[in-house]
Amino acid sequence: AISANADWDATTIVVAGRDRFGREISETFNVPDGGDTTLTGTKVFASITTVTIAAQSGAAGTFTMGVGTTFANAALDVTATDGATYVDVAADTAGDWFAFQDPTSNLALEDRTAEPATTLATDLAAIRAADADWYHLIVSDAQSKVQIEAAAAWMETQVGMYFPHSFDAAPATSAEDDVLSSLEGFSYLRTKAIYSKRNAGRGPAGAAVGMWAPYDPGEADIEFKSIAGLQPDSLSDTEVLRLVGSQQSPAASKRALIYAEVLPTGTNVGTPITYGGLTSGGEWADIIVGLDFLNSLIQERAFNLRISQARLPFTAAGIESLRLAVLGALRFVAAAPYNLLAPDSIVVTATAVSDVSDADKQARYFDGVQWGANVQGAIRALRVRGSVSP
Repeated sequence: AISANADWDATTIVVAGRDRFGREISETFNVPDGGDTTLTGTKVFASITTVTIAAQSGAAGTFTMGVGTTFANAALDVTATDGATYVDVAADTAGDWFAFQDPTSNLALEDRTAEPATTLATDLAAIRAADADWYHLIVSDAQSKVQIEAAAAWMETQVGMYFPHSFDAAPATSAEDDVLSSLEGFSYLRTKAIYSKRNAGRGPAGAAVGMWAPYDPGEADIEFKSIAGLQPDSLSDTEVLRLVGSQQSPAASKRALIYAEVLPTGTNVGTPITYGGLTSGGEWADIIVGLDFLNSLIQERAFNLRISQARLPFTAAGIESLRLAVLGALRFVAAAPYNLLAPDSIVVTATAVSDVSDADKQARYFDGVQWGANVQGAIRALRVRGSVSP
């Protein structure tokens, strides 16, 4: 937008930069005598390097770049509305979904979709009531802060893991009110958020889960995996620290999963990998999944023990068989391929029958089996030191 001022002489403005593929491009704009016009280009810049204005007879004229509707195309089923410092883009038909891919690096995006009248919690509860035989949750068209928070709050009351995807600009900044900071503040253990600006519309959450879920619980973590079909985000060192933390302090971050290119020292070839395995609540995602599996396995072993016998006596022998069933489940997940627990740390005890209350005996209720163990964990960062001698 060129201001109306007599100091504007008829001239040209040349804008130079790069397109989204990194190619150098430029465009020339013709300014009329006296200014007072809005000039619209035909080229899309991913970055602008120079703006060249021919010498003018005065210094009072001004211009503003980048304000206004960024696109208008009748073939698109979306409408852009000029908001002066921002542009709202909405689907023409309620319920339609669209995505931005490879946005320019100087464009800040935010999904502002509101919670629907029928809330996500209501829909998810109905889905689980109709079919409870699922564990991982991805809601591909719920990427705004309010929608992600709603689904995360619901999943925290369930057995499962929620994988939201955010492409908002704010999580990579020092903002403390963005969606990732909010999830961390709620300490949601069953939410593993994925952050990617470049892969908006490509389903990075589904891709990450599809890569990880086929492994047995505890067998693999979600980090250090390359995913076909995704493009690595270009993140600064500062942004990486905000999103996933340092190698030694991963919890001091917004606890996201990112997909970025790792460039080993001394090389010029990078490898794209997933990085950041903590849930929003600060526990490793593979540990949460493994413990859910262990809980299910203990229930299964105890139930099978009960139905395999005509009568499970409320005696020392009956209690010992329950203890051994739990011990067997713990040892099972401590071995390959699960490797969830440290085998030597497993301890299982049971209350003696003489210490059970008469009321519990009368009700045929026994809650005296207790166990403890250390998780095996996994190595994710290391430093190797060495020395040489003549």
